[in-house]
Amino acid sequence: MVIRKNKIVSCALFSFVILALVVIPVYAQTYTRSWTVTVVRRESFLIWSWEKVENKTITVTISKAFYDYWKNERLRRYGGERFRSFLEYIPYERWLISVSVESEPVKSMVTQLKALGLNETNYVNAVSQIASQMEYAHGPDKFAFETMVDWKADCDGFCAFVASILIASGYKVVLLFYREAHHEQIAVHLETKPSQTSERYLIYWLDYKGIRYYPLECAGQNPNWSYNYWRVGELPEDFVDEFKTVWVYSA
Repeated sequence: MVIRKNKIVSCALFSFVILALVVIPVYAQTYTRSWTVTVVRRESFLIWSWEKVENKTITVTISKAFYDYWKNERLRRYGGERFRSFLEYIPYERWLISVSVESEPVKSMVTQLKALGLNETNYVNAVSQIASQMEYAHGPDKFAFETMVDWKADCDGFCAFVASILIASGYKVVLLFYREAHHEQIAVHLETKPSQTSERYLIYWLDYKGIRYYPLECAGQNPNWSYNYWRVGELPEDFVDEFKTVWVYSA
């Protein structure tokens, strides 16, 4: 009888060891991703003024279990991504954004960005900087935290990524769809018009439901444009003409 109990105890201990060595580590796996945000501040002393440039690091950790769950949920709902029109695509994009906005990875990034103390224009441009550090690659539209882990997306994926961060930060965002170019951007409401920082690129805007929005190109990784990252209000020259008739939808 004692021997039988010892065997039961041994089996239980063996099972626990297997659980600890195999199962638990799988669920405890995490992905850590970091981005650099260049912060430029103007400082002055008496009659002198200068720009102070600092590089700040934004780091986000995402559990593999969380990533796998939502990726599988996306594939379960929209695995084929066979949308016959933009109107069918909009609910999918909104779902990706709404889930991402409430996720811990996005909230963590927002907390770190807000701690930088940037004004509204520089804040939006900081998010654009973050997106530009990842890789442009054709693929399915996905959650913002999927893009963080995968380190790549296309215009749709980066729009969902940037929109999620900005909405979680309290900004009003709309989605822009270019029918002829088959391209997506977002537009952001700002209280103050952004300053023009390049002679080549003017500042554009549009009014939607009585609110002024400034476009933001989220696919700054596109090598055809040879541009570090896009500032809010700027437009790649490919889209200037069609911007007049771009389709606008609330995010």
